[in-house]
Amino acid sequence: MEHARGQTQRAIAVAYETLSALGTGSARAVLVLALANLAGYLTASDDVPGACVAAREAIRESQAREPDTAYLAVAIEHLALALALDGHVPYAALLEGYADAAFLRHGFEREFTETATHERLAALLHKYLSPDDIGRLLAAGAAFTPQSAVALALEPPQRSLTEAAAPPPK
Repeated sequence: MEHARGQTQRAIAVAYETLSALGTGSARAVLVLALANLAGYLTASDDVPGACVAAREAIRESQAREPDTAYLAVAIEHLALALALDGHVPYAALLEGYADAAFLRHGFEREFTETATHERLAALLHKYLSPDDIGRLLAAGAAFTPQSAVALALEPPQRSLTEAAAPPPK
């Protein structure tokens, strides 16, 4: 809510307070949501390393709980923006393709933070990739299983564009 009011730094502080209060015995779904929200706030403030850490932690927690949820897709989309901001635009497109497909599959509608992430990511994709590459990478990502998307999200982006378009090994 703070982020939607333009107080992103306050939203980050509240997210860290929430995570601290949750502790280790908390329900994983709440933890995943808190971490995914933090990743969104951190990308909004251009803290790319922090956003990657929060998003990947949310992804790992979601994978341990249930590997196919809308919250997993939220974390993956925030990670995609962080990766695009860090220059890994093809990876970002693949992850965004998965996130879009997962949102449709789960009937999830983006709220303020997710919409801001999606719009900023779309602008970066269009700035750095051709329309053909965008379409190809989004389609490839949309075909990922949750396990394949998690594998790609958790690996360091070091492969070439051609290799990145192929699904990660199972």
